[in-house]
Amino acid sequence: MKKIFIGLMLLVSIVFFEVPAQAAGSDFIIINKSNNQLAYYSNSKLVRTFKVGTGRQPSYTPEGKFKIVNKIKNRPYYSGNIPGGDPRNPLGNRWLGINARGTWGTTYAIHGNNNPSSIGGYVSAGCVRMYDDEVEWLYSKVKVNTPVIITSSKKSFQAIAAANGYKVSGGDAVPVTTAPKSSVLKKGMKGAEVRKLQQDLTNKGYSTKGIDGVFGSNTEAAVKKFQKAHNIKADGVVGESTKKALAKKTSVSKTPAKKETSKKTVKDNPTFSSKPLKKGMKGTEVKKLQQTLTNKGYSTKGIDGIFGSNTEAAVKKFQKAHNIKADGVVGESTKKALSSNTPAPKSTAKKSTTTAKTATKSVSVDTSFSSTLLKKGMKGADVKKLQQILTNKGYSTKGTDGIFGSNTEAAVKKFQKANKLKADGIVGPATKKALLK
Repeated sequence: MKKIFIGLMLLVSIVFFEVPAQAAGSDFIIINKSNNQLAYYSNSKLVRTFKVGTGRQPSYTPEGKFKIVNKIKNRPYYSGNIPGGDPRNPLGNRWLGINARGTWGTTYAIHGNNNPSSIGGYVSAGCVRMYDDEVEWLYSKVKVNTPVIITSSKKSFQAIAAANGYKVSGGDAVPVTTAPKSSVLKKGMKGAEVRKLQQDLTNKGYSTKGIDGVFGSNTEAAVKKFQKAHNIKADGVVGESTKKALAKKTSVSKTPAKKETSKKTVKDNPTFSSKPLKKGMKGTEVKKLQQTLTNKGYSTKGIDGIFGSNTEAAVKKFQKAHNIKADGVVGESTKKALSSNTPAPKSTAKKSTTTAKTATKSVSVDTSFSSTLLKKGMKGADVKKLQQILTNKGYSTKGTDGIFGSNTEAAVKKFQKANKLKADGIVGPATKKALLK
């Protein structure tokens, strides 16, 4: 009876459970951490090579010969409680688990990612990252038990294959694929394309409350406002129609020949109407005020044409710095100071006689730092300069107030991480050098 039962169980398992397709003996993957490239071979021939992201430290991504042991579509990100298929999911839409370091495809894998700008860098906790559309392609080709060779080598893929017992053809002539541009941008996405979107929206007066390359609630809200103003479906998703509207030049720069001159006038020498500007007011004059203050390093936390608390605070800071009564009301003396090319009442005697050569030199001096290092808790002109440089590079400090607080520290860490520096939030010689590039 027992033998009959076991036989029946085996029969059921054969009928109802699908046996995964097994890899052919001449199909394999090579990942070279030295240049962060992945090569896929089929029938001993090089088919495609890809750019990948690997571990933040050399030891994070294991090296050796492994196998693909599982394949998962839309794997949840359990530690972050993010479901599979969610655009916020850092594992992307495909997971090819490998049996590294005694694990069984649950810890280490080749997978997608929601941050395209990270691909090609040393960025992960150990997994191998790919662009979503490229890992989809690889997922469709690779079978369970496909060998995966991970190494750090200066040798060619062909030489690495030979060293591991594979006789291959096709050389290394297949070009590495370039970063695909996203067809749409939406909440949860990250990277250079999102940062550009945020910059474009901010320039058009739709504040994203920071230019950090992360498509969050503030960016979504700004997109919806822009879409509504341009009679586009306000769904917060940046598709073709929204991209087209964002790419259109605004009425400020209609004449291309005078574009540079008019831009400089708005930036350095704005003109305002005679009436005072104060809290509660709205319109183009307020927007011009906000743009001018922001350009001079006094963040209004958005250029939306509404004179609110943030704009008032920025006005007061500007007034205080220029020895004007800090009442937050933009009267004649404040307008005059805003319209001046002089950012603060320091030594301006030589300004009118500066030659092009001197002007270039002064920019160099303006971006240098006098302090040995800058860190949380410090205040002053060097900190303000740091905040302005970080903001210009797309790392929002949420204000340019000369106070090194938590927001500035967070921006410094993001910058350091992106430039492969120790992310300690302290601006030392290495960070300064990277900031001034």
